[in-house]
Parts: sequence; structure tokens; C-alpha cells
Amino acid sequence: MKKINGTFELPDFLTPEQKSDIVSAIKEGIPILVDGPQGPTGKTTLVTLLQDNGVQAYEKWECQTIVLNKFIKYQKHDRKENRKYRAEALYKCLRETYVDYREAKKTLEMVYAFVERDQSLLTRPYQE
Repeated sequence: MKKINGTFELPDFLTPEQKSDIVSAIKEGIPILVDGPQGPTGKTTLVTLLQDNGVQAYEKWECQTIVLNKFIKYQKHDRKENRKYRAEALYKCLRETYVDYREAKKTLEMVYAFVERDQSLLTRPYQE
């Protein structure tokens, strides 16, 4: 999709909350699905405006909905094994980055100690 135009303005028929939701979705790169009752509510107008300005937006009728109602068996993951796998992957990356093995090992130990203090780092999505 193209970059958002600097003069891009949302229509006045949107509420402040709707405008805020749209701005948040645009900033986070989340596609927008516009829905509402059949009739002239501005759905097509809004989607066209968003798409013309490089935003990934669709009306509900343009999308396929898949409903999953049946529960599936959930397999628990071994957190220690997961940590070990992530640590090994990080170590491999560091070995490729650092020429000096001792420097790579020291960096890995610092990262691993940091992760041990804050377990949520293992489940939190990566953010720059």
C-alpha cells in the first residue's frame, strides 16, 4: 500500500472515538474492517477514502468470515524448553554477529539474565 498522504482528513460524520480508532489502526498497521447497517451510512465512502490514502480498509461484505466453535485440544508448551530454544537461537545469531566468541557469550549471558528477571519478555511481541 502507498504511504499515507500528509493532508489526509477523516470525514465529519465519524465520532471522535471512531476517528481515534482509525488513527490508532493506521499507526499500528492494522487493517480496518468497516461494518454497519445496510443503507447510506458512509461505509463505502469511508473505505474508499481510506484506500485512496494508502490504508488497508475493507467493507465487511468484501471479507470472508470463518467461525471456529469447536474447542481443540491445547498442548502446553514447556517454558524451560522454549527459553532454551530462544537462548540457543540468540546465541547462534550473536555468534554470527560477533567475531569474538567471549564477547558473544558475555552478551548472551546478560540477555539471558535479563529475561530470567522478566519472564513476560518471552511472550511479549517484539517492538522497535
